Amino acid sequence: MAVTYQVDGPLIHVIAKGCVALVDFHDHLLERIRDPRIHENMCELLDATGLERIELSRSDIAALVQCQRDHATLFLPIPLAIVTREPVLFYARTFQSLAGSADRMIRIFPTRRQAEGWLRALQAVAGRCVGNLEHIRQLRR
Repeated sequence: MAVTYQVDGPLIHVIAKGCVALVDFHDHLLERIRDPRIHENMCELLDATGLERIELSRSDIAALVQCQRDHATLFLPIPLAIVTREPVLFYARTFQSLAGSADRMIRIFPTRRQAEGWLRALQAVAGRCVGNLEHIRQLRR
């Protein structure tokens, strides 16, 4: 599978590598929806530095965002830090733009260290990895 994840305490660590398409991300989201370990008081780090190719259109990305909106309690409260390299940056920014309009806190970083620092800062402010949606909206301002 091109997209895998591990749950480590309050962190969902997602790794995307090789060539990925809509079906890979869709299968990943469905697997997470069924995972009883995942809840709204978590944060997510997506390491996309191992991606070689992405086969996603803008409408594919919109479909992934819609899937997350359909299961809002499992995705929207969870801040997402994306670590990526230049070739994948366009896709990450498109996802950030579309998903950010759904009140999901998303940031893109060039290094894992910076991404983890942002997630730790959110944890320190919220007292846990994620606050409620209103608290997240206040942090975004």
